[in-house]
Amino acid sequence: MASSQRFPDKPTSPASAIEPIDSARENSLAIQRVALLYQAMPAALVAGLGCAIALVFVNWNVLPHEQLLA
Repeated sequence: MASSQRFPDKPTSPASAIEPIDSARENSLAIQRVALLYQAMPAALVAGLGCAIALVFVNWNVLPHEQLLA
């Protein structure tokens, strides 16, 4: 980037300023995210198992059976 290139100044009006999130709210959001991850885990495990079974089925005649079953 050229050193002569200028960027527009940031607006200084209070309406455009972003308020910082307090730490209690941030901790609450983190806890909620973890809870949602654990709620979605059973579906993700079932989907992963389904994909693995489909891959074994598709590759059964192509790859050695020992490798597929491992």
